[in-house]
Amino acid sequence: MSRLGVRWTIGDVSGDGFRALRLSIAAARRAFGPQTELAVCVNTVPVEEARERVGKLPCEVSWRAAEREDVPEFLRRRLDGGMAEGVGWKFAPLRIFPALHELSLDNDCIVWEAPRANPRMAGRSAPAPSSPPPTCAPASGSSSPCAGQSRSTPASAACPPPSTLGGRSSSSSKSTP
Repeated sequence: MSRLGVRWTIGDVSGDGFRALRLSIAAARRAFGPQTELAVCVNTVPVEEARERVGKLPCEVSWRAAEREDVPEFLRRRLDGGMAEGVGWKFAPLRIFPALHELSLDNDCIVWEAPRANPRMAGRSAPAPSSPPPTCAPASGSSSPCAGQSRSTPASAACPPPSTLGGRSSSSSKSTP
């Protein structure tokens, strides 16, 4: 059984952004189950302030401060002072759960159920077929896939544990992309 770690990155965003993060965390816990590790990387605001702004959560979450230096150097040298309008913070650090499958979600990404493509990633058997939920619904923020023609950033990214890569490192910083 492969285990899953889900992480979010948040900084100095609106109150709606913190409310969306609270809902995203609760939905991920429901979708992936209690065996899933959850973490939030906080940048540009103190961790305690972020925890307070998120509010009460229905599950345990690991909170950690993210610093610019947490971004791998091979990426950091390509980022401007604004961390590419904040997108660069998603790589601070590159991995939180090196021994697990890792899913990185935006704060406004709500997972309604574990993906059917690989239910074992979350330690579950395949769900019974059902009508799929809508792929997305309007959420705050221009990075939402429902934001229309506006510029957007990926809402999620996934990395397998290194042991599944056949000896190759998932975060090779020796080569320059």
